[in-house]
Amino acid sequence: MATSNVNLSVDEYVRINTGLNPLLLQSHRDTVRIVFSQLQPALTNKAFHQLGDDDHALDIPYLDVNAWALAMTDTSSLTVTEFPESAIDPTARTAFGEMKVESMSPITQVTAHYALLNNVLTVTDNEDTGTNSLVDNKFTCDTGISPTGLASITTLRQIAYRAGQGLAARFTALFDNGTANNTQIAGMITAENSLTFGYVGETFGILHAHDGMDELQELTITTPAAGAETATVVVNGIGYSVILSGGGIVADAYEVAASLLQQVPNYNFSANGATVVAQAVLPLPQGVFTYISATSAGTWEQIEAGLEAEQDFIPQTEWNRNVMPGLIPQFGNVFQVQFQYLGFGDILFFIKQAGEFVLVHIIEYTNRNTKPNVSNPTFRIGWLSVNQGNTTNVRIQGSSAGGFIEGKIFHDNSPLADSHNQETIPSSVLTNVMSFRNRISFGNKVNRAEIFPRLINGSSQTGKVAFFKIIENPIYATEIDFEYVDKNNSITEISKDNVVVTGGREVGAMTIEAGAPDKLIFNDSEENVTAIYPGSTLCIAVEISAGAPADCQASATWQEDL
Repeated sequence: MATSNVNLSVDEYVRINTGLNPLLLQSHRDTVRIVFSQLQPALTNKAFHQLGDDDHALDIPYLDVNAWALAMTDTSSLTVTEFPESAIDPTARTAFGEMKVESMSPITQVTAHYALLNNVLTVTDNEDTGTNSLVDNKFTCDTGISPTGLASITTLRQIAYRAGQGLAARFTALFDNGTANNTQIAGMITAENSLTFGYVGETFGILHAHDGMDELQELTITTPAAGAETATVVVNGIGYSVILSGGGIVADAYEVAASLLQQVPNYNFSANGATVVAQAVLPLPQGVFTYISATSAGTWEQIEAGLEAEQDFIPQTEWNRNVMPGLIPQFGNVFQVQFQYLGFGDILFFIKQAGEFVLVHIIEYTNRNTKPNVSNPTFRIGWLSVNQGNTTNVRIQGSSAGGFIEGKIFHDNSPLADSHNQETIPSSVLTNVMSFRNRISFGNKVNRAEIFPRLINGSSQTGKVAFFKIIENPIYATEIDFEYVDKNNSITEISKDNVVVTGGREVGAMTIEAGAPDKLIFNDSEENVTAIYPGSTLCIAVEISAGAPADCQASATWQEDL
């Protein structure tokens, strides 16, 4: 940074910058004209900015051409402060290089000091030899001694990139010693893509994994079970027994999805009409899928083949900004990753040292590639350790993690809405009016977008009190049938079935009397967010306090973050 008084002239424009760097200009006596041009402007130039001694300093955060000044009197004075790019702390910039002038918006934050695992996503290998736990205020992932052992803890909520805004993750991590045939990483992680620090084998560095795919399969029931029978459903080459009640095609699909969800490790299942969607959690090629039963019939169709992510590993010794020779990964360190995306943006990696984040490496992606740097710029933040032939336990730990969007968040997509009258709801029985589920797959891909409820209205015809309850991930007493709002254009599924709700987490409530409707407003600010995550359900249910059965009505407005 350099500050100087410029020698101005009344006869010609004088260049006031030495390079294309940010400037701060202030006039102290009389007026000065400022022009931005690659070439020296003519004295007769009519397009200019005017800076007087009564004006505030002019902050110019970015230059792509030169800056020129012209004195309007012999006593005109101009002070220029120039900020060379190398003098500006990289952490003072967004992922796109602008100077940070507002706070980052937190999207997801987790901490281990309350010893809770119910607010994070935990995954272990199919044989369940890996374990996730909390040890001394640290999230802890242990592979166990299986050659395929895996353990990971990540944020439950995902952070989704917003076009033109940077995405950032901050996290702590303690790594085990590097071990051959094992990978331990911390940072932005999904099955398909990751931007992380960690060990690949015995070498520490930065791992950019991309273009993995979770297997997606769809089972369509074509013939219902004639009565109670047991179907054998083969998923990834392993057979599972599913009891069918004989309630019809929709009931068969519901029972298959509900049963497999409990039995099959590292898979998500959901039923919609006569269709069951299966989504693998781990991005690997999968085995055979079949459906066999005495009278019920169905066929599987592969929607997306499982594929392990490609890995680009940059060893610490090859980092292009600072190789951090004093770094000891076995001690707790603070890390940061900044991500531009836009398909072809750069990716920045930082480590905290002496109280400041130090830029250690940039994956310089712009103007060098024809394929986007990740297949889906949506991430969880957390930790993972996986054996790939190693038969010793390898542990990774971290105390906290957060994911952020740089700048304010705006949801500019059009809202959706629906309403329903649920007839003859009995007293003292909690009954579904409408349920909204976020699909696990969309557009033949794993869905990672969220649904934001905005407004829920309730009314009742009962002469008694109606207790409206908003329930997250409800438990239903019997099968329930979901339908697409718009299969090709929406991630929302809705059910208006009159079924009893027996459990779930209550996140909102209204007490309503006849003739006195009420409403609940959700997500009126970004500070407090209620989101329906992929695979999750939000239910509007009603319980009438007493008396005869009565009709109750509900309407809802929501937005999808597509």
